[in-house]
Amino acid sequence: MRILHIIPYFSPKMGGSPQVVFQAANQLSQRGHQVTVIASDFGNSDASFPGGSFQVKLFSNLFARWGFYFSPGMYTWLRQHITEYDVLHLHEVRTFQNIAARALAVRQHIPYAVSAHGTLPIIIERHTAKRVFDSLFGKRILDDASKLVAVSPVEVEQYQQAGIAQERIMMIYNGLNLAEFQDLPASGSFRRQHPEIEKSALIILSLSRLHKIKGIPHLIEAFATLVQE
Repeated sequence: MRILHIIPYFSPKMGGSPQVVFQAANQLSQRGHQVTVIASDFGNSDASFPGGSFQVKLFSNLFARWGFYFSPGMYTWLRQHITEYDVLHLHEVRTFQNIAARALAVRQHIPYAVSAHGTLPIIIERHTAKRVFDSLFGKRILDDASKLVAVSPVEVEQYQQAGIAQERIMMIYNGLNLAEFQDLPASGSFRRQHPEIEKSALIILSLSRLHKIKGIPHLIEAFATLVQE
C-alpha cells in the first residue's frame, strides 16, 4: 500500500505527534508499504529524526512565529503527487496542511484518516480562532474522513462530542518501539549524578514537552500543597 502521512512539522522537538508519525512510518515501511511523510520544515534545523526506512519531504514554512505553519509549496506538491497514494493519514486537526490535503483528497476520491493527537477540544488559547477554523474547515476535515483515530477513551469522547458517529472512530493506542528500551541506564544512576537529593526523598518524573496544556505548574503546586499538609 502507498501511504502518505501529512503533519504540520516533523521534528522531535515538537512533541508527541511527530514521534508517533516517525514510529508508525518506520514500522509500516518495514512491513513492505511505501510510506512518505510530508511536513513543513519548522524545527527541523534544530532537531531532526534519524534516517528511517521511509521518504520525508519538507517544505518551506511561513508564519510560524504566529503559530501558523503555512507551507504553500506543499499544496503544489500535493496537486502533482496525491494520486500516487492509496490512502492519506492527516495528523492534528487545525492546520493548513489538512485544509489542502482534504480538498485534494475529496476531489481525487482518495480516502484519508485523521489523528487529532488531542488537538480537537477548544482549550488553553486562541478560542475564537479555533472556532472560526472549525466553522470554515475543521468540520469538513472531520466529516470527510474515512476514519478518526483516537489514542484513548478520552479522545473517543472528544470525537463524539464533535458529532462523530461511534462507528467512524477507531481507538489505537500509541505504540512503543521496544528496541529503544533494551539498553537502559543502571538503576540509581540519576541519584548518583545528583547527590544533593536526599536518599529518602521521592523523585517524581513528568515526561512531556513544556507547554501550558501539560499542566506542569498545577503539578508543582499540587505537590507543594501535599508537602505542607
